[in-house]
Amino acid sequence: MTAPLILRRHVGEPHPTADGLATTYPGPRLSVPYVNGGAAAVDAQAFLGDEAGDCGGIVIRISVRHVGRTFAPVAVATPDGVELHMAGELEAASLVRALRGLLAAIQDPDPDDTIGVCSACGCVCD
Repeated sequence: MTAPLILRRHVGEPHPTADGLATTYPGPRLSVPYVNGGAAAVDAQAFLGDEAGDCGGIVIRISVRHVGRTFAPVAVATPDGVELHMAGELEAASLVRALRGLLAAIQDPDPDDTIGVCSACGCVCD
């Protein structure tokens, strides 16, 4: 599977208006297995932006591999963000473990704590 583009939409814009902004490269990946009527695993992977400033960013891909019957995650776009839904107690616990591990494995993209300051021009980005 290829690395996705970072999508962008402004607060208040409907989901279909999101557009591709920047390319990414594969970052950390984590798999958390569980058994629920068959063998399954929640896979979480980060794709990190190739650019800096407003063109930087991250994509987090979550998927479920399974043999048998299990639930898959569902994402819902809201006017000011997204909701991530995961049905099933085992599935949800595995998702939380996968996200914790993945987020811990991602290096801080801004170690100098200058988030909001564009590296290209030094302006404060909104």
